[in-house]
Amino acid sequence: MENLVPKVRGVTRVNAAFKERAELGKRLQNVLKEAISDVMGQADIKTRKDSTIDYLAQYRLVDRSRLEMYGRAFTLEDEDENGIISYEQMLLALEGVPSIAGMSRKQLLFVLQVLELFPGSRITFKMFSVTTALCEKVTILDAFVKQLVEELDLFDLECKLDMFRNMFFVTGDYSVTFITADQLRIELKAGGLNQQQEDHVIGHILQNSETGEISFLDYMAYLPLFLSIHQNICDNALDMSRNKYQRKGRT
Repeated sequence: MENLVPKVRGVTRVNAAFKERAELGKRLQNVLKEAISDVMGQADIKTRKDSTIDYLAQYRLVDRSRLEMYGRAFTLEDEDENGIISYEQMLLALEGVPSIAGMSRKQLLFVLQVLELFPGSRITFKMFSVTTALCEKVTILDAFVKQLVEELDLFDLECKLDMFRNMFFVTGDYSVTFITADQLRIELKAGGLNQQQEDHVIGHILQNSETGEISFLDYMAYLPLFLSIHQNICDNALDMSRNKYQRKGRT
């Protein structure tokens, strides 16, 4: 049986393939042409695991200037040119995106669980773009939150994921893409962050925001911090201090 795992992987494999196979460039243009359309096709709809959380609505948050980079990796794996790749093909494609080349395994597993992508999932380019965009968000987290990702209990995340998603979609509109900074501040205060830490988190999340709001992708990237905050509350619900993280050496 032919070995399905390529010997050369990652960005090197993508670059070599596009250099050697002229047809990939043409296929890429078709992928990008369809991707810029605002119309959601049947293939996109089939990727949704349920009818509540509309992850594909978050495609509107993806930086269009990065679509070609994502598209090169996706197109190489979409061998039958039907616009859908398997979970295993997605993993190979993610390796071929230069902007997330340094991503750790735990960071990747975190993103896949947040977006409910598991073996058997079928991924369109739009969903692949949302996934890659969230991966990029995770790779540029500050050192403290990155460490929380590495220490994350993925089973605990799975158990509490619905709760944290519902905190973002508090209005009940599951196609929402932004919440206000004030809404997030309430959660940070409740979790015991002091003013300096609160400002740091808000400032870091908002540094690339033009609207002053928190996007769904930014919110989900910071879920490990919110899980830690929630645990603080559970450990001592009566502790109303604002320096819990400092007392634990988390400055």
